[in-house]
Amino acid sequence: MNFCIRFIVFAVLCLACWSLDAKAVALPETSFEEVADKLDKNGTMFIYFSPDSSFKLIAEHFKLFRRMVADKDEITPDDKKAADDLFEFISILTDSSGVPSIDGIGLSSVQTGKKIFRGRLYFHKKEESGPGMIWSVLNESPQTFYLPDVMPADTVYAAGWFFQPRIFWRWLEDAAVQSKSEKVQQVLGSIRKSFETRDIAWDAFLDSFDGEFDFLLIADSRKKNPVKSGMKIIELEQFDFAMVCGVKDDAVFRSLRRGLNSVQPPLGGDASQLRIEIPFSHPDMPWLKPVIVQEGNKLFIASNIETVERLLKPSDLLKNTGEFKSLADNIPVKGNSFEYLSARLVRILVSAFKQSSESLSRREFAESIERNFAVGFFGVCQVTENGFISTFNATSDPAALLAAKTVLLPAALNAGMMVPMFNNLLERNRRDACAARLKELGFVLKMYAMNNHDRFPEIGGVKMIDELVQKGLLKDRTKSYCPSGKPYAYMGGYMETSSKDIPLLFDFPGNHGGTFANVFFLDGRVQGYEMRINSCVELINFLHRQFNYSPELYRQLLEKAAQLDAGK
Repeated sequence: MNFCIRFIVFAVLCLACWSLDAKAVALPETSFEEVADKLDKNGTMFIYFSPDSSFKLIAEHFKLFRRMVADKDEITPDDKKAADDLFEFISILTDSSGVPSIDGIGLSSVQTGKKIFRGRLYFHKKEESGPGMIWSVLNESPQTFYLPDVMPADTVYAAGWFFQPRIFWRWLEDAAVQSKSEKVQQVLGSIRKSFETRDIAWDAFLDSFDGEFDFLLIADSRKKNPVKSGMKIIELEQFDFAMVCGVKDDAVFRSLRRGLNSVQPPLGGDASQLRIEIPFSHPDMPWLKPVIVQEGNKLFIASNIETVERLLKPSDLLKNTGEFKSLADNIPVKGNSFEYLSARLVRILVSAFKQSSESLSRREFAESIERNFAVGFFGVCQVTENGFISTFNATSDPAALLAAKTVLLPAALNAGMMVPMFNNLLERNRRDACAARLKELGFVLKMYAMNNHDRFPEIGGVKMIDELVQKGLLKDRTKSYCPSGKPYAYMGGYMETSSKDIPLLFDFPGNHGGTFANVFFLDGRVQGYEMRINSCVELINFLHRQFNYSPELYRQLLEKAAQLDAGK
């Protein structure tokens, strides 16, 4: 018997091994070798991913969702047709984008210096696949960028692309025609028409770009400006920006000038420069005076003319700093796109958050973000014959960052969902406690009136609390404050026989974030209102719309409300 059992077990194991071996032989080939050849081995990270199954799963769910919409009875036939055309448009875009032709993705990281890690990210495409939009829209061969050679030393972020907008637009139009989606064709047609109504040839506008698009953000540490953050004023570095486009002629500049209905101002003796000052003003950002400038084959859209001049007459360059030199070490000079990030940007944002926060836990959280995510980064992406590769240097290990994001991102999402729920629950409790406290204080006032010929305290505002305390009617002054920590507003001088709809006591605007207020009316009822108000006068106007006060009472209430606003 034991022999039979052993034989059966042995046979099952042999069958299992044969089955596994057969499956192993039947496994499809992957692009692992091709991808691995582009990556750094023996580093801190080496990842290969074949996206075929993921693409199939996404495509399957896309089809199911499309069928779900088609099966909805409450949607009219015309809307179903429009939705189906839109789905077809998206499907055509996806199929022709070149993304489905990617059959392997690789990511590696290796430490090359004391605090420098080189990473490589490679996308491999199937040899038999067509070019696809993402390869057609980028220039075929890597080129030298304009921006890295002129970036000021205080640049905190920059990015650039070689991109062909005409090819991208043709791709959208072709997909719209193939899908027969009238809605999409109308949207694309309206964009074209909006240019043509201003006598701007849309095709000529697109063809005027030579393909390079750059953007940079500068944080000038020498210039700090007061910025309002909630109820606080914080000091923040002056942020300037510029978008730089390569152009073949002045067609884009002339189109923008017509679109803004702008008349070109005097050139100030610089005949080589075309300039438009965009009308814009903001009291908190006086340095922000946007301009559009073209000089030669470069078109600038910048926060102010000083930023343009810094790029046209470069000095104190970022490429000469030690930080950038270490980040640019062994990174290709030519590419199809690039990106730069300074650790200063995270530090500046964290500093602003800490200045505006009174919570110790929030400041500690901000310090943790600064320690772990204030990362310097510079990378260049190059299109290759069989895909594209991004080579980058970072001051933190990409492997550690990837692991941190894998853990922190879900936690952050959960926290992001939980914090508003928790805050809403706390606010509801505060509102309920506020209503109870307001009613308690209101009945203290009524006791005062009973002992004073039905007349409430004459003194308005929060000073009436002193009178209630002096008469022994109120022993705990905290009862005169909202649970938010702010006092209540009081309308003095009325009698028990006055209108029942007079708001005797109520929340000062802002007690509940300026979106809610509890009101104690003269007849003893407490009512809460969802409303956005910034002053007591606005609250009276809101209540007047509810109760339609008599002209004389309305005038009195507005006067008392204005006094409360002036005295708070």
